[in-house]
Amino acid sequence: LVSNIYFSFLSVSAYFTLALVMFGLSSKLYVHLMGFLKKPCSDPLAEIERIDVNLPSEKIEETVKVVIESLNAAVTVIRSLLLVHNFANSVKFAAILYSITYIGAVCNTLTLLTLAWVAAFVIPIIYTQNQSKADELLTQAKTQYQALSTKLLSLVP
Repeated sequence: LVSNIYFSFLSVSAYFTLALVMFGLSSKLYVHLMGFLKKPCSDPLAEIERIDVNLPSEKIEETVKVVIESLNAAVTVIRSLLLVHNFANSVKFAAILYSITYIGAVCNTLTLLTLAWVAAFVIPIIYTQNQSKADELLTQAKTQYQALSTKLLSLVP
């Protein structure tokens, strides 16, 4: 992840793959050199060669089916948001997108991914330590959000 700060994902993945290929070539060269010198040596890549990399077709079909169902549901929701089937939801979606543009102007994607990674481990600990207070604050925020939402919806004809 740190390398993605300075280089593009394409170059990082190319360098990583090149390093794997160079490791494989140097390993094979070492084994052949030891064989040429008549010294005992075992191939370090032999165990990796024995790993079964075939994917069962049933598992792939099941995964594709789940992905297609999720994609169809997401496309339906996005279509209804973009075609303004529900005015309130479309306005909320527009407000979220507008706020994301400000977040994107301040932080790059890698920073956001790092913050999300840290939050994924810190927030559950903080919640378990302060569960009663957090539940009270969340209930209060939900009540205020619902009051604001009903007030704004009453303004829309």
